[in-house]
Amino acid sequence: MARMTAAMSASGNVPARPWAALLVAALVSVLFGCIACTGDSETGGDNPRDAYYNLMVEGWLQGKTSLSLEAPAGLVGLADPYDPKANITFRGSLYYPPRVHDLSYYKGKLYAYFSPVPALVAFLPYRVLTGHWLSHQRACLFFCLVEFWGAVLLVLSARDRFFPGVGNAAVAAVVPALGFLSLGPVLLERADVWEVPAACAQAAWMLAILAAWRLWFRPRAHWLLWLPAGTLAALAAGSRPSGALCAVILLFPAWRLLREGGAGAAARAASLSALVLPLAAVAAGLLAFNRARFLEWLEFGQRYQLNGEVGRHASSGYFSPRFFAYNLRLYALHAGDWAPHFPFIRAMVFPPAPPGYRGGDHPFGLIPCLPATLFAAALAVSWRAVPAPRRRDFLALAGMVACAGLAAAAPLLLFYSACLRYEFEFALFPAILAGVGYLGAEALARGWGRAAVRCAWGLAVAASGSFCLLLVVWLRAQSLAEHGRVDVLQANRPAALEHLQAALTLEPGLVVARATLGTLHLRDGDFKSAADDYARAVREEPDSAVLLANYGYCLLRLGRDEEANAIIARAVKVDPADPAVVEVVRLAGQRQAQEEGKGAGPR
Repeated sequence: MARMTAAMSASGNVPARPWAALLVAALVSVLFGCIACTGDSETGGDNPRDAYYNLMVEGWLQGKTSLSLEAPAGLVGLADPYDPKANITFRGSLYYPPRVHDLSYYKGKLYAYFSPVPALVAFLPYRVLTGHWLSHQRACLFFCLVEFWGAVLLVLSARDRFFPGVGNAAVAAVVPALGFLSLGPVLLERADVWEVPAACAQAAWMLAILAAWRLWFRPRAHWLLWLPAGTLAALAAGSRPSGALCAVILLFPAWRLLREGGAGAAARAASLSALVLPLAAVAAGLLAFNRARFLEWLEFGQRYQLNGEVGRHASSGYFSPRFFAYNLRLYALHAGDWAPHFPFIRAMVFPPAPPGYRGGDHPFGLIPCLPATLFAAALAVSWRAVPAPRRRDFLALAGMVACAGLAAAAPLLLFYSACLRYEFEFALFPAILAGVGYLGAEALARGWGRAAVRCAWGLAVAASGSFCLLLVVWLRAQSLAEHGRVDVLQANRPAALEHLQAALTLEPGLVVARATLGTLHLRDGDFKSAADDYARAVREEPDSAVLLANYGYCLLRLGRDEEANAIIARAVKVDPADPAVVEVVRLAGQRQAQEEGKGAGPR
């Protein structure tokens, strides 16, 4: 029997154990950990106890629905505490505690509008079981690893069931694509309170898909075996309500249960209730939590946010059909903005947007930037490689993942903003489809065709992975530069130098880091170094009136009047009303008057 199994494995009928794929998955997991564990908390402080989710948990342990954080005294005294210009002083600075930015302020207390589900499933248990606090970064790492390994297991299951003749090397080649195409490294580079609910939701959806996939083959299972799928979907929807439509995946096993029959009516009702009741319970819990905090069932706290917008006075809705085509262009087709130097990425310039659109935070098109995603199209022919008795199962798996992806993307395509974090919420699903599509293409191809498929996949994964890692480097440089800018404002010169130099090591052409370093040298009275920094910044951004004005000022202080006047003239041409330009023009005029006065003296 053992020899027969070995022979079947060698012939391709029974796949061998995928050790190579598991090893690659372990290496990807290490990469995830390195990125997450070296990140900084934007909300300030090195102590995880100050993280917003831990403040939520501590408030619960104290018997409160509000955070365990007192509102700034000055905020309480404002006539309109939600006015972004009035409350900016009290919201705090990036990377420095205390910070209350983007919290919700209501009747003198601070709340988090972020879902409490991640606190229930991760932060509270961690606190109770260990006595320590879980940081946002490590929570995101945990959720991303759950999502990633779930995707790996699903693809392995698809290979074993549909393409058993495909070798383990091909499966191992799919694994890094699941890591990169899902944008896990990108999210972990910026892992903080905003990313926690998104990562939690994606982990839960991935596990819900695995549970629903298992139920597809066991529709008559006891209702207790249906409960995990419903519970995981409920936790995912509760963590990120905008993705609640992904619960459509539960319709697949439910449809098979109702279609095949066999089980009694009471058993079918119990199984379907195990899918629906957790969703209802989580929804009711969220509504009750809202009522306890804000006295309104449907108020999550957005109207009371302390941020750069006056959300409760928004003139237009957050969601509108007029944003659909624009967001689709950004998320699917936008090729990004490129720089001529490492890491070859620059801040995105948004194309003209529809009325009411807010802009966003560096979205990019999945197709041009992560080209391995295009292998999802191979599903259109991959079904031909599936044994006929299993083709319905193949369509069920592809349909389940595709429906989840479309359901996750649909609300975001209607939203009035676009950003990297939102892309993470639907990128996993085309990543899985692309991986399965490649395995199907591998199974269909023969001879030179198979070599071409492998070459195309390898190049696409290499290009996708390179873009993902370059984006991580660029984001890290941006974070370090912003950290240095705040250090300058805090008069923390040693920390500013450290952060700015680290940012410029990663991206020598980073304008904000170079300009901030110039400002630091300017304050030190080192006009030569400041002029060099501003000169390099101006080469990268020649149409910045502020940079030109500062560069011209340094040249004036160095006595290089002719060069200074030429630079100042360029600044005036760009924006004559800019305060920095007005000031440097005044100083240049004073200097010229002084020189003329010297020339008109006694002879």
